[in-house]
Amino acid sequence: MQKSILHLDKKQGQTYHAIFKNNHGRRLYIQLQINNNEIFISDCFYTDRPARNGHHAVPCKFHTSHCTCDSLIDVFKNELDKTFFGIEFCDIENHLSTEEYIKLKTQVKTKYKFLILVNDNNTYKTRLKNRIHRSILLEIVRNGNKGTIIDCHYSDRTYKRNSAYITPSGLTSITFDFSLYNILKIVNSELNCDFTDVIITQDSFGFNDSPLPICGSI
Repeated sequence: MQKSILHLDKKQGQTYHAIFKNNHGRRLYIQLQINNNEIFISDCFYTDRPARNGHHAVPCKFHTSHCTCDSLIDVFKNELDKTFFGIEFCDIENHLSTEEYIKLKTQVKTKYKFLILVNDNNTYKTRLKNRIHRSILLEIVRNGNKGTIIDCHYSDRTYKRNSAYITPSGLTSITFDFSLYNILKIVNSELNCDFTDVIITQDSFGFNDSPLPICGSI
């Protein structure tokens, strides 16, 4: 098994930052300052979940803001669900802001990622998996030049009441000007996805025969 090493890039002075994936595949950003043998963690949040009202999502178990260099690995293990076997510090300052650093570290080579919509008589359905690996059922009806989302709920959990469905909290657009661009924009920005294009097909992909997603982070 390959042992993970935490690589901390120097921002400036004694401030370092890094981006890493934890044991659950979630991507996080951390920023810290070093003073002798003391570590002061000034920022830590998920980068694969959009900010809400200017606030980033912080891991629920994370609470340590001050520790020693020797105990930093334990903070990652116990509070951020990531096991590192060592830490390396880069001595070259990059002088990048948090936003610039995240963009640099998370950008990937351009590739297509298709949102697949199954069309049946002006009804468009899909079952997708978003960036935080939640499965979502989406159903859109087209009436003229307008589109209406008539169903959107998480499909990967069974709730106490079988008739109770949970709609993603980020969804705010219900009726919109129907276009592939607007569908892509709503799905990416409000359902936390990263599709590049839309494919509309008459082939059902066994849509009604299986609860599994047909596109997204699968």
